[in-house]
Amino acid sequence: MSKKIMIFVMLFSVVLGASLALAQDDEAIEADLPADDLAGTSWHLSTMAGETVLSDVLVTLTFDEEGRATGTAGCNRYNTEYTHDDEALTFGLIASTRMFCAPEGVMEQEAAFIAALEAATAYEIHNDLLMIHYGDDQVLDLVRAKSLVGTQWELVTINQAGLLEDSQVTLQFDEEGNAGGNAGCNSYGGTYTVADDGLTFGMLITTLMACDEELMEQETQYLEILGNIERFRLHYDFTMILTTAEGDELWFEQVHDLLGTAWQLDSIGGQDALADHPISLIFGEFDHAYGSACNQYNAFYEVLGDGEIIFGIVTFTMMYCSDEGVMEQEQAYHGALYSVDRYEVSDDQLVLYYVMDGEEGELIFSSSAPETE
Repeated sequence: MSKKIMIFVMLFSVVLGASLALAQDDEAIEADLPADDLAGTSWHLSTMAGETVLSDVLVTLTFDEEGRATGTAGCNRYNTEYTHDDEALTFGLIASTRMFCAPEGVMEQEAAFIAALEAATAYEIHNDLLMIHYGDDQVLDLVRAKSLVGTQWELVTINQAGLLEDSQVTLQFDEEGNAGGNAGCNSYGGTYTVADDGLTFGMLITTLMACDEELMEQETQYLEILGNIERFRLHYDFTMILTTAEGDELWFEQVHDLLGTAWQLDSIGGQDALADHPISLIFGEFDHAYGSACNQYNAFYEVLGDGEIIFGIVTFTMMYCSDEGVMEQEQAYHGALYSVDRYEVSDDQLVLYYVMDGEEGELIFSSSAPETE
């Protein structure tokens, strides 16, 4: 073998060895990188700079796997690029469609939202809440787009008109893509498909019972609208509004096995609660939970279906209780409640499961008589 060939082989071996080593190092580095907690997630805007957004306007934000962010700003669709590192988050120049929406405040809110995204500097994720920091200590609060799977609903209005007295119309969604319930007289069912904020139902099949004329007319109207639904939105996470292309609307309230129940804390993280200072928890309407420890407290909650539940930030009065351990118990309880992600309930016991600092724990409650707020 000539010297030139030998030198080439040696150089090729060195380069190949170095390349393999670099590739292995890259794999090791990539394995050490934290998982992307934004990619593949979708969110709905809840508050902006501390102000609640327009209740009947849907503002969304979706992060894809390729570093793109898209959504609807309330009137127009938009898209941009995003980058994040640890807690830092920035968006590129935002491109959007150029429609004009006439309802008061929509365009102003949209402009403020787009400007906030372009000024974003950091983010935090707490359970199903995304907080995007921007500007001068301002925050966008977004809640994770809610899955309909496992949820149950009761119809409240058809085109803003209330239902017949004593009639009950229900709708529930399962994991297999089936939906159904009671239309007032007959049971019904069919398939459903969700894509972003789009919702469509397949052919609906019903039983063939006959009820009084008014009830049958209401049922027929409901099923006809349901079969033409194109869009859904979740209003403050406890009301679902289904809309057709023609503007017909069905408003539902979520129902679940916690609504209207009251509980008293038995233990927290395996430690018995203080007997002389009971902690209560009541699940009220409109996803509002409240109770007392030393202080009275309030928090919004959301039942996600399949035993999943989250609580929002807990607000409470500012009293001080001097008895030993009371304030420490209250602080631990509030922290655990905010970290809850699922629940199990029976006739006389409620267990809320939480994760704090990587450690799993349980809040165990016994049933108690409901109390006034």
